[in-house]
Amino acid sequence: MKRIIYEWGVIFAVGIAVAVSTLWFVSLFSPSILFHVHVRPLPEVGIHLLVRQGDLWLCTDTDIDPSGEIRALIVGPPIASDFRRGDRLRRLSFPGLAFQYYWLAPWRNSTWSLKVSLLIPAALLFLSAILFYRRLKRVRQSSTNVPSAPARVHVLDRPPA
Repeated sequence: MKRIIYEWGVIFAVGIAVAVSTLWFVSLFSPSILFHVHVRPLPEVGIHLLVRQGDLWLCTDTDIDPSGEIRALIVGPPIASDFRRGDRLRRLSFPGLAFQYYWLAPWRNSTWSLKVSLLIPAALLFLSAILFYRRLKRVRQSSTNVPSAPARVHVLDRPPA
């Protein structure tokens, strides 16, 4: 059973990693958004999924840039009066990953966006495929190293003397 799980794990991980890598490559050369999906898990909350120029965006609000393209809403830093009323801005950035959270105090509302390079999930999927393959090799080796039971000969199966 383990062997089947590991084999299918390798197949799915490699397949999805190749698909995500292809999506990353195609989106690099696309001047506009490849796709935009809007999901409403709750009536007051909507989540947008955007793929644009090699990046995957998850955000709560979108904006239209001057060229007419949809993009994730990036709120600028608050000014002093915004801080006095309680607005807060938090940002976290690493290569290939950016997170922004803005709390609007008067409306008790927040807006956030998460940008992830598509290379990160592709690399993680390739690594998981390698791990599945290593475990699959161990399972195959352990199944071939199992000593076979000694052949038992029944008294009546002996050749006549």
